[in-house]
Amino acid sequence: MNGIYADQGQFQPDATVPELEYMDERVWKSADEWRACRSLRDTFSTHSGPMAKNLYVDELNWWPLTFSPKCRQIIAK
Repeated sequence: MNGIYADQGQFQPDATVPELEYMDERVWKSADEWRACRSLRDTFSTHSGPMAKNLYVDELNWWPLTFSPKCRQIIAK
């Protein structure tokens, strides 16, 4: 498994934190929260025998980006 995080454009480590609000509360309150929400791509490979070919699967994980609004601002309240 190889995890590759989004690190370009708005997701660069030194990028400005977006001023997005949900119900009059900022979604990401600090640069650390914004950096922690980067999406992730995982790559998995598998095979099932000596004659089998490898199967590669890329999984795109966007849940870190939605963690703050879903968990802290909707469910917790």
